[in-house]
Amino acid sequence: MHADKKNLFGRDYFESAEGLRNKRIYNWDNAKLYFKVLSSSINNVIKPGKALDIGCAKGYLAYLFKELGIDVYGVDVSSYAISCAPAEIKDRLFVVNIEQDNLPFPAGIFDLITITEVLEHLDSFDILMQGVRNVLKNGGYVFITTPTPFGRYARTDKTHINIHFRGYWIRLFRKYGLILVRDHTWRNFKIKFLREFRKIMPDNPPSTGISASLKRMGKVGNGIRNNFLPYIDYFSPFRSDEILLFRRID
Repeated sequence: MHADKKNLFGRDYFESAEGLRNKRIYNWDNAKLYFKVLSSSINNVIKPGKALDIGCAKGYLAYLFKELGIDVYGVDVSSYAISCAPAEIKDRLFVVNIEQDNLPFPAGIFDLITITEVLEHLDSFDILMQGVRNVLKNGGYVFITTPTPFGRYARTDKTHINIHFRGYWIRLFRKYGLILVRDHTWRNFKIKFLREFRKIMPDNPPSTGISASLKRMGKVGNGIRNNFLPYIDYFSPFRSDEILLFRRID
């Protein structure tokens, strides 16, 4: 089922919402709040001059990076997704099967590579990781997000075939010379991310029954929802998504 990724991630995948996380169609209206938080938080602490978004889908994160003045490019296996990208970014996005093809960029040119909600869809990582290592500058960062094994997103998508605990990802990236970041850069990212995420929570539709119940409880319930759920979802022992930052240090 997973051999032909170009056909697997076509129109039906992105537009039907069947199997997608939150059962929401992948469009700008549904994705913009999250990607605005992500792009501003990453830019605030890393300040990349040149960035690559691997698994860019419809190019929303790349578009927002470009709006922040970053020289950004993207790759994705889905020609359909890239065809739906904003016109302002479309000429910077390329169809690439990251499990089979080399990344079409010179060595050592990117300050930042983002890989958000991508790794869990892959059968193998070797070609991708070699490519990441090759095009990333020494001192450059790799930012990833991926579902945790017991998180609510782990099995909501039928194409999730590689779900692991954080230790697996740390060992994988270390194998290719990419070291987990836990210094002030990481701490500042967490602070910025949570602060910005709390701002969007009132406008962010509930994604769980607990979130929906809190939203109906008025001021107290919304206060709990807006202030604590982002931390629980992304940084607590009960997190649904793993957020990790790595750095190439030769």
